[in-house]
Amino acid sequence: MTQVPIDVMSRPFSCDRITFLMLPDGIFEIALGRQILNAYFTNSSATDLHNIEIFIESASDSGIVINPSTKVVKKLPSNAFTLISWVLGLDSVLLALLPSLYISVPCPSS
Repeated sequence: MTQVPIDVMSRPFSCDRITFLMLPDGIFEIALGRQILNAYFTNSSATDLHNIEIFIESASDSGIVINPSTKVVKKLPSNAFTLISWVLGLDSVLLALLPSLYISVPCPSS
């Protein structure tokens, strides 16, 4: 399997779904229910990447409701980054901390 040279250099962060303001320190607050998950994806290769598909594959807690959508990045130049967002429903999460999310970046076919 070919490795895609995409990195998430800083942890994903939460924004309010109505105001789009980042929550304090980007923390996901379960009491607010639906929030926006934001993450910066960086092309760590020496070449431009084209037609990259990025999606949340799964969550470790069945209480996290993910608005499923595949994000397509048409072109990501070398060492550049892009911000990608998804809507998450945290209404049914019972833990005080947000469980793990698994984000997938399939290798683009040549």
